[in-house]
Amino acid sequence: MGDPPGGASSDLEGFSDIEGVSDIEGVIGSEAAEAVSAAASALLGCATGSAVLAQPRRLSGGASRLTFEVEAEWQGSTARLIVQQERPGSKGANLPMATQVDLLRAAASQGVPVPAVLGSGGEAGAGFVILGFVDGESVARRILRDDSFSHARSTLASDAGRALAA
Repeated sequence: MGDPPGGASSDLEGFSDIEGVSDIEGVIGSEAAEAVSAAASALLGCATGSAVLAQPRRLSGGASRLTFEVEAEWQGSTARLIVQQERPGSKGANLPMATQVDLLRAAASQGVPVPAVLGSGGEAGAGFVILGFVDGESVARRILRDDSFSHARSTLASDAGRALAA
C-alpha cells in the first residue's frame, strides 16, 4: 500500500495517486483534500478522483480542532467522512495529531469501538486526520437534556464500561 503525496498515510488498501480534487481545497487545504479524495474513493470502490465530494460542512464543538463532515458520492453510493484539523496557533493545546492517530489505531486494535482512521498527514501544529463517520451526538448538553437521548442516558455508563473493558 502506498502513501499519498505529502507524507499522509492511510489504513485503506488500494490507496493510489491522487487524480482529482474538488473545490474543498479552499476549506481544508490541498493536502487534506487530496487525502479525503483518496479515502472516499477507496470507501466507495472507485478510482481515485472519481468520487464527487461535497463542500465540507463545519461541525460544532472542538475548541482547539476544526471538525468537518464531507460527503462523497459515486454511482449512487455515498460515504461520509470526518476531517479534523488542528487550528492555526493551537500547537501545544492538545496531543499532537499524530499521537491521536496512533492512540485511535491502538484502541481499535484492542477492540475498542472508535472511528476508523482513513488517513492522516500534515506537519506538527498543522496536522489533520480523516475518520470514518460515526452517527451519534457529541454535545454533552444535548445528551444530558434532550428527551430523545433518555434511553442513551440510561445505558451510557454500561456501554462505556464495555468499551473500556475491550
